[in-house]
Formats: sequence, structure tokens, C-alpha cells
Amino acid sequence: MKKNFLKEVFSLPYKEFFGFCLLVNIGVIAFVLVLGGMLPPVVPLMYGLPVGEEQLVAKGFLTIPSAVSVILIIVNVIIAKFSSASFIQKVLVGLTIAITLLSAVTTMKIFFLVASF
Repeated sequence: MKKNFLKEVFSLPYKEFFGFCLLVNIGVIAFVLVLGGMLPPVVPLMYGLPVGEEQLVAKGFLTIPSAVSVILIIVNVIIAKFSSASFIQKVLVGLTIAITLLSAVTTMKIFFLVASF
């Protein structure tokens, strides 16, 4: 059963795009964890909240955008695998690339804004 599942995943169309996006997100998470010592104890992440202390979170929370992106990539891979429509698969690839780009840019901008080098 496990071999069949892996065979199905590796036969996924556009697997290169999904794999690249997954690697970028894992790289961003690793970057934040490895270089987290350069960050102050709290960083601004919750920009939807009122300006001030409510926007601040612990520095480990900078991994949340990329972690959510990884979860969404997995969901998109599952949907793409069970979809036979080429258009839907292309839309899911585009969404995966957009989600990865936005989460990586957000995390890196915050990191370079508040990190002390």
C-alpha cells in the first residue's frame, strides 16, 4: 500500500513545481530557526491587529507563514492528484507558487527588518 501511494505521488503532474515550493518553505523555516539568535525576543508578525504590542509575537512564530504554506502545498498536491482536469492542476500550481512567494517574502522582510547583524 505504501509503495502504491509513493508511486502515485511521484507520478503527479507538475511535481517539480510542488517540490521546489516545498523546499523553499522548508529552507525559510530552517533559516529562521538557525539564525533566530539574531532576532529580538519578540517580532512584529500580526499586522492585522492594532498597532502596538498586540502585533508582537515570540521569534519562533516567524515559522508560521511557511508552515501554513507547507500544509497548503500538501492539500494542493492531494487535490491535484485526484483532479483529472488539467486547468485545475495548473491553477493549483499557480496558487502554490503564489503562497510560497508571499510567505517567504513576508518572513524574510520581517527577519531583515528586525534582525541585528
